[in-house]
Amino acid sequence: MKITDHGVLPQSTCFSFTPNDTARQMLCYPTWCGHYYCTNEYRIDRSGYPSVLLMFIQRGAMRFHFRSRDYTARVGDLVLIDGMEYHWYQTEDGAEFVYINFSGLGAHEIARYLLDQYGPLIRRDNNVKIGNALHSMVHFYEQERIETMFDQAQRIHQILALLAAPEHTQDRDVSVIEQTTRYMHEHLSESVSLEDLAAVSNYSVYYFSHLFKRETGYSPTEYLIKLRIEAAQVLLVHSALPVGEIAERVGYQTSSSFINMFTKKVGLSPREYRKLNRAAAQP
Repeated sequence: MKITDHGVLPQSTCFSFTPNDTARQMLCYPTWCGHYYCTNEYRIDRSGYPSVLLMFIQRGAMRFHFRSRDYTARVGDLVLIDGMEYHWYQTEDGAEFVYINFSGLGAHEIARYLLDQYGPLIRRDNNVKIGNALHSMVHFYEQERIETMFDQAQRIHQILALLAAPEHTQDRDVSVIEQTTRYMHEHLSESVSLEDLAAVSNYSVYYFSHLFKRETGYSPTEYLIKLRIEAAQVLLVHSALPVGEIAERVGYQTSSSFINMFTKKVGLSPREYRKLNRAAAQP
């Protein structure tokens, strides 16, 4: 589709999407995508917009305002904006960018998580890969090809996975996280403190906690609880061990503390979980 917006040059293209009810209820879905060539007269100013916007700058520059701050995005930069919040953006002469607007299940929550992690102006290792993915999407529709709503959702989640992926320069930090999670697995039945984990990492408690949360999305304590509950679920379904012994094996000193935590995290007591899942687990 050709665009007639003020400041958008004739060679630009864009595509709109109308999701069906199933996509609206179950998936992330695109609402627009496009490839724009612009002059300095292209400006968008919104007090609210129902989708998330991601842009990759291929040429020139773009000034934008989001969350009370002004930014300038240049070649290779990504711009991420939750349209529900006030924003404006304006291109400079000769600017070129590809973009996607998307909405649907969890879209705004994911965008806010990424914004909290990286901010709206993103300069990371995977930017070019994301730009290529956006360009590939636009090119797909320029060829008037058709894909399913699941294919569309997969495109979006691939882009989001690239956005959230660790930097290549953080290989040392990723190795430390793997080392500490392995330590958790190996000492699951023991008392493991945050100080113990930080000591394994050779980082301070503060930096280790920040690093672990950044790389996994969990605090170290939350992740250890997750591992213990998951191990308990396996034992409940695939063994005849009493609940008290399972509690000990996954690092709880008392049955009551284990039962309370399990019920809080799973929504069922250990005995209810065992009863519900044992039959389904039989070959």
